[in-house]
Amino acid sequence: MKSNRRSFLTTGLLAGAALNLKAESVNDPFCTLPKSGKRFEFAKDPHRTRKSFYDLTDDEVKNLCRAIGAMRNNVPLNNAANWQNYALLHAFHCTDAGIETSQVHWSWYFLPWHRGYIYFMERIAANCLKQYYPDVDSSSFAYPYWDWSNHQEMPNTKERIAKGIPSPLFGYDLNLQDMTEADGLGFDNLALFDGYRKPTPDDPKMSVRTEVGEDAKKHIAETKFYMSAEYINAALKTPFEVFGGKRRTSRETGQGLIEQNPHNNGHDWVGERYGSNRDMGTLRYAALDPIFYMHHGNIIVFGRYMRIECQV
Repeated sequence: MKSNRRSFLTTGLLAGAALNLKAESVNDPFCTLPKSGKRFEFAKDPHRTRKSFYDLTDDEVKNLCRAIGAMRNNVPLNNAANWQNYALLHAFHCTDAGIETSQVHWSWYFLPWHRGYIYFMERIAANCLKQYYPDVDSSSFAYPYWDWSNHQEMPNTKERIAKGIPSPLFGYDLNLQDMTEADGLGFDNLALFDGYRKPTPDDPKMSVRTEVGEDAKKHIAETKFYMSAEYINAALKTPFEVFGGKRRTSRETGQGLIEQNPHNNGHDWVGERYGSNRDMGTLRYAALDPIFYMHHGNIIVFGRYMRIECQV
């Protein structure tokens, strides 16, 4: 069967189909999925143009906080659209779930599956924005991407940078985090925040300066190279099997260049590759972090330039 860029829509239906799998099929309680789900049918959607996080307006950042906050706080825990449940879907499709046949990493499945995964998350977030914030125009809502080849740091907007304000991924307004009084913003102030990250407001940049030890300094130098425009442009010139991955799912031999290097290193830098307190740093919990979708969104941007001619 031939596969092309548009086949991500079909592959993305795995997201919906997975919800029909019985919970007994996995032993790990974290990977327990709902036993039933409604099959997705495509309809005419509003046009959504994804932007680099750097180019978001302040109002767009607020709407992103509103949408993610609603998925976390308003959608019931027994609903598949709840933020944690949607993260479970990614957890299910990794080796930690104990079902090798459902693995979507370490092969060419990686690119189309994650493309579909972000597509459906974006729809859910937009619908949550529409439902829980009816006074907000949700028709143009789109999930941003982290342009890490040009901005090797925790994503921040040029508006906030010009004002000397830290990334909203550390909290929309770091001056409004009073645990006893309402912040008055009208949306979840910490919706974009995840406590299991390595970067901090004091050290938000991908820099050798922030690393301790020679191994760590060497690793961050490699990370900066793999996540550079120079490396991406070179990788895009390779055959798809080299760039996008092979047929067989194998951690050692199946990964394409885009997954093995900029993808993996981006996860490692955000979530820290050592220790147990790391969402982005481990497959099972990575999708709990809002930056996960921004990271993969950038990979999708590069995917526009690739030619997929896989035999499956």
